[in-house]
Amino acid sequence: MKIKTGATLSSQSATEQVIEYHVKTKHYLDKYAAGPEFLDWDLQPNPYRYFTGIDRIALPLNLSGINSHFQSLYESPIEQRAIFPIKKETLAILLGLSMGLSAHKEYMGDRWSLRCNPSSGNLHPTEVYLITSEIDGLSNGIYHYLSEDHSLQQRMSPIDNKLSLDSPMALLSLTSIHWREAWKYGERAFRYCQLDIGHALAAMAYAARCLGWQVNILKQCSSNHIATVCGIDRKADFEKAEQESPELIISIELAQHKAPDINPIIKLEKLIEWAKAGQWHGKANVLDNHPMYRWPVIAQVDQATEITPIKTNKILQSDTPAPLAHDSTLLAKHVIYARRSAQRFDKQTGLSRNQFYSLLDKCLYRPDTLPWSALSEVFPMFCIFYVHRINSLTPGLYLFANTHLTIDQLKQQFNQNYLWSKPASCPEHLSFYLLSNVNAEKISKRLSCHQAIASDGAFSLSMFLQFEKTIIGQPMNYRKIHWQAGVLGQLLYLEAESIGLQGTGIGCFFDDAVHQVVGLSNMEYQVIYHFTVGAALNDARISTLPAYEHL
Repeated sequence: MKIKTGATLSSQSATEQVIEYHVKTKHYLDKYAAGPEFLDWDLQPNPYRYFTGIDRIALPLNLSGINSHFQSLYESPIEQRAIFPIKKETLAILLGLSMGLSAHKEYMGDRWSLRCNPSSGNLHPTEVYLITSEIDGLSNGIYHYLSEDHSLQQRMSPIDNKLSLDSPMALLSLTSIHWREAWKYGERAFRYCQLDIGHALAAMAYAARCLGWQVNILKQCSSNHIATVCGIDRKADFEKAEQESPELIISIELAQHKAPDINPIIKLEKLIEWAKAGQWHGKANVLDNHPMYRWPVIAQVDQATEITPIKTNKILQSDTPAPLAHDSTLLAKHVIYARRSAQRFDKQTGLSRNQFYSLLDKCLYRPDTLPWSALSEVFPMFCIFYVHRINSLTPGLYLFANTHLTIDQLKQQFNQNYLWSKPASCPEHLSFYLLSNVNAEKISKRLSCHQAIASDGAFSLSMFLQFEKTIIGQPMNYRKIHWQAGVLGQLLYLEAESIGLQGTGIGCFFDDAVHQVVGLSNMEYQVIYHFTVGAALNDARISTLPAYEHL
C-alpha cells in the first residue's frame, strides 16, 4: 500500500517554522489538525524499544525501604529524612518508580501495560538511557532501560573504563520516538511527545525525592551532545528502525548537595569523547513494519527546535510561603503506582474547598520545590480553571497565576470584562480569581474536542504559556514550554491520586476557540495543555494485574 505523505512547512527561519507548525497543528471547531484517516489497532507500533544482540540485565525492585509519605516530598531537600546511596539497587528503584510499568490490564484476551509516567494515548514515545561511572553494582557504560521487564541493555562499553571524574556519576537521558505518537495523532504528535518529556521529567523528580535525591537538567548539552551520549546518532544501529530524537540529560544528585549549575565534576567534553571512543552494541528494533503515513512537518519542527547550550537559567523569582499542609498519610510509592489516566468520571463527586486550595497551592511555582526544581528554565504561565463541583466555590471560569504574574499584568492580556473577584476563602498568597460564573461544564466539554471527561469531573483547566516572546530568537523553547506544561500535568496526576481522585491529560482541544472564550486576541500567550480531575468510573470487566509478577 502506498504511504501517504503530508505537507511541509514553507517558512525559512527556525522561529518562523515553529510558529507555522504551531498554527498548522491547531484543532479548529470545523477542522482537526492533519492526521491518519483511520487506525488499525492490530498494527499499532511496538510499545517497547529494545536492541537486538544484547543481553538484558535484570534489575531488582525492592521498595520495602521506600517509606516517605507523599506530602513529605514537597519539603525542602535539607529536611529530607532518608538519603539512599546511588547504586544499582537504588537506581533500579528510581527507574521503576518513574519510567517502569505500574500494572497490566486485561480484557477478553487483550492485555496491555500501564506505566508510572503518563503518555498521550498510552503510546509512550519517551525512551530513557542510563550513563554510569563508578556506580556500585554496574559496569561503567551507557545503558538503555527497558520497562517491559525492568531491565537494562548495555549499549556502550568504554574502551577507557574510567571517565577520570572526581566522584561516581549517574546520568539519565531522555529521547523521543515521534512515530509512536504520529501513528495515531499525525502532525500534532510532536506537541504530545514534548508534553510526555515533561511528564517523564517530573516523574523522575518525584521518584528521586523518594530516595533523598534530586535531578538537574544539564543545560550545557546540545541536541548533538545528547544524541552522541545515547548513541542515537549511530545510523548503522538504526538502519531500518524508527529514529529517536534527543531531548535532555539530567544528573542525579544527593539532596543535600545542591549544584548551582551543572555538577562541577562532570566534564561534558570528557563525556562526549568517552562515548565516541566506546564499543557500541546492538541494533534497534523496528516498531512499525507497515507505516501508512509520513508527516514531514514533525522532522522539520524537530530540527528547528534543536537544543543548544544555555548560559543562564530563566528561573523566575518566588517569595511564596511553604506549601500548605495536607492531611494525607499515603506513602509516595503507593500514590505513584496508583496513578491512572481516568477514562470516565461519575458526574457527581467533587472535592472540598480546602482540598482544592491545597492542590492549587502545589501548582504554585516554587523554584526549590517539586516538581519545579527539576526544570532549568521556567516561563510565565497561568491557567484557566473550569470549576464544576468544588464545595462552597461558585461554579464558573477562574484564572490562576502559578508564576510571578500580577493581576495587572494578567488583566492586560484579556479583551473581555471579567469580574476579577478573589474568593473570600482563598489563601492570600494564591492568585486565583473568579472571571465569570457561567456554566463551565458546557464550555469545557466543547473546548476539549467535545469530550465529556472535561465536564464530568470536579474541575478541568487550560494551561497557557507565554509564547511569542519565549519563542522568538530561542525556538528550542517551544519544547520547553511543553515540558513545563507536562510537569504541571504530572503534579496534577499525583495530587489527584493523593486525595482519592484521578486525573487525565487532554491533548485534544480547539486552540483558538479556547483563546476566544477567555478573551485572548493575540499570540502573546497560547494554550498548551488541558487537564481534568474527578472521581473515575472503572470498568469492572477489565482485570488489573501486577506490573512485574516475577519481581
